[in-house]
Amino acid sequence: MENEELIPLLEGQEINHDNYYKFCPHELKIEVFYGKVFGTEKERKNFLMMLLYNIGLKDFVKMLPEESKAILKELLNNE
Repeated sequence: MENEELIPLLEGQEINHDNYYKFCPHELKIEVFYGKVFGTEKERKNFLMMLLYNIGLKDFVKMLPEESKAILKELLNNE
């Protein structure tokens, strides 16, 4: 994993300034390039990991639509 120090847990965790600046591409100036947010896949994954770390897995799963939860369950069962 590219950002091992950010491991999302059940409950959200606080983000410090160092992590914010490390994982927020372009100082959080969100841009869309060819239908994708930010420029690279690495930037998108790092930013998402930081958000999951901050919100927590419990709240993330709660907000998912049922269809997405079913897909996630299937993915986890196949790992």
